[in-house]
Amino acid sequence: LNIVAIFTKIFPVLFFLSKRIPYPIVPKLYISFLYLALPSIWEVHANISNSYVHLALFAFLILIAQHPSRSVGRYFDVMILMVSALTGPFCILILPISLCIYYRRRCSAALIYTAALCLGSIIQGMVILTSSVPKPEVTREALIPSLAQILLFFFNHIWGATIFGARVTRFLSSSESVPMSALIGLAIVMNLLGFATILFLLFKASDHIRLAIVFSAILVASAIWSGLFRFGHSWEIILTPLAGGRYYFIPSIVFMASLVWLLGKSQPKLLRLSSAALLVMMFLGIQVDWSIPQLADYDFPAQVDQFNALDSGSKFSFQIPPLAGLSFELTKR
Repeated sequence: LNIVAIFTKIFPVLFFLSKRIPYPIVPKLYISFLYLALPSIWEVHANISNSYVHLALFAFLILIAQHPSRSVGRYFDVMILMVSALTGPFCILILPISLCIYYRRRCSAALIYTAALCLGSIIQGMVILTSSVPKPEVTREALIPSLAQILLFFFNHIWGATIFGARVTRFLSSSESVPMSALIGLAIVMNLLGFATILFLLFKASDHIRLAIVFSAILVASAIWSGLFRFGHSWEIILTPLAGGRYYFIPSIVFMASLVWLLGKSQPKLLRLSSAALLVMMFLGIQVDWSIPQLADYDFPAQVDQFNALDSGSKFSFQIPPLAGLSFELTKR
């Protein structure tokens, strides 16, 4: 199943690099590499249960791509859209994007794609409405976040996690050695950079990027709604880095792709330099996240010798990596 999950993550890259996505190959290769290397949201990597996130991204790419000229291509598109719709609820969130594209293109292919997503959304909606998840009681105080919580929310899940990586972001947010004032200051800077980038793209970028930003905004809003109203989480839990990472994976990819788009020669020099600096920091974050520390050596053969020397009926706890304190207990017969 892990192999299936890995291939599910690779398929959107192959489609993105095809001629159906009408962009130059060099930035597409750059974005594809960062998409595969971005480890800041670990719960969607090689995880078959959360593969619907990659399928949702695949479905979005199909919607914005040039329509295939042959019938077999349309059959393929509809198959991917239906698989995406039947494997997760993101089809409900991507349906407004499909409706916008149909409104602009007014063609049979866009209508068929929208119909497929409508069918999947109906099925997913029925499952959600009939599920037996208890509705939590949410107080008014729990619904309204402070300004600091809003800043940390976007920093922990999108701007910081994308640029600095998961480990650095989690260290900054949870370490007692980092003063809260310094963390809030960094969050303010990253929020200003992030939202300035998004606002600039909404006015200057192509329709494809605008739709990607709208889709990302819908995902973020659904993450907040699900955390507060469906599961009754407090803002303290929602702010936890990597919590609910499947909701923020696509917004992180869109933010990263936006930085690559700003490297274009037609963009102002200041924006190009700022984007390049952020992407360099992103490479550093990728390196930190992908580095695996050496496991502690608990001398397992010596522990086996100690176990063999015990009397019958005695118990012994074997210390095992990767975490300190992780063990399993055996009883000597």
